[in-house]
Amino acid sequence: LTRLNSRHIRVVRIGMGQPGNPFFDWCDEFTITPHHSALADVERGAGRDAGTQPGMGEPQDGTSYNDRPAHYSPANYSPVDYQPADYQPAGNQASANQVSANQASGSRPSHQPSGDRLRRPSTSPSASLSARPPQRDLAMMLIERFNPFQLGLAALLLIHSVFGSPHYTVQGFLDNTDGVMMFLHNVNLIFHEAGHTLFIFFGQFMHLVGGSLFQILLPAFLCGYFWVTGQRYASAIALWWVGQNFLDVSIYIKDAQIRILPLLGGEASLHDWHFILLDLRLLTKSQLIGNIAFSIGILLYIVAIAAAVRYSQIPVKAIAPSDAP
Repeated sequence: LTRLNSRHIRVVRIGMGQPGNPFFDWCDEFTITPHHSALADVERGAGRDAGTQPGMGEPQDGTSYNDRPAHYSPANYSPVDYQPADYQPAGNQASANQVSANQASGSRPSHQPSGDRLRRPSTSPSASLSARPPQRDLAMMLIERFNPFQLGLAALLLIHSVFGSPHYTVQGFLDNTDGVMMFLHNVNLIFHEAGHTLFIFFGQFMHLVGGSLFQILLPAFLCGYFWVTGQRYASAIALWWVGQNFLDVSIYIKDAQIRILPLLGGEASLHDWHFILLDLRLLTKSQLIGNIAFSIGILLYIVAIAAAVRYSQIPVKAIAPSDAP
């Protein structure tokens, strides 16, 4: 505010703020001739907040501005209240009718700034597209989020689960159609025979059951141990091994009645599941029991692979409170 003479004040308005603010990025200048009391209030408010301005002086009645009621402050002052009817901002091309419409509605001038004044940020689609970060390759995203070795092993187990499971049959075993299945069977056979030795002291029935039971209990024990010690990924892999042993045992169970599988000790060896089911009077249900064991193995496959993928993710370190933005 600048006092030109005793009855005129020059007002320069500059608006700056955030988008959506009616005072954002505009500037104009005009002269007002307010009532004497309003003029004094304006001068007193500006003098109190910004210091005494050149040419403002004291009021004509000899009183001090500080003695008057402080009902004006620049925070609630609106120059539109003192804007004359024929006002038109300098440099603005708006017509007199538009100025009158703005005054009647109480809206601010709609002219655009010029020169080096602040301008609204661009929101055009091209600008927003150029500001987007470049898309990363899927392989890079997987490497950043997952442990490559652990995720790769889970993928191999998934491939064998999908394409190798159909070969876990008596005929598939005889035809030796899946090399991975036969390799895992030979590994499991070691623990199978160890189970017979461990359970030999618990009677004939437990001696026969002990082979298949131990080859399932061993990976189950490892699964529980890894889980308790917090090694969740290793626990998932051990759980998959439990499922694979169920599929391996299902072949032996389905052969209980026909007994065509080659046994380790030759024809003189006892067929474990033939005598187990015979003793339980379930020999005619061998196919059903074998299918149940196969289904349990497939279910464990699904849970184990899902857990392996879940726990192959690289843990995100928590941001310390001092480092948080």
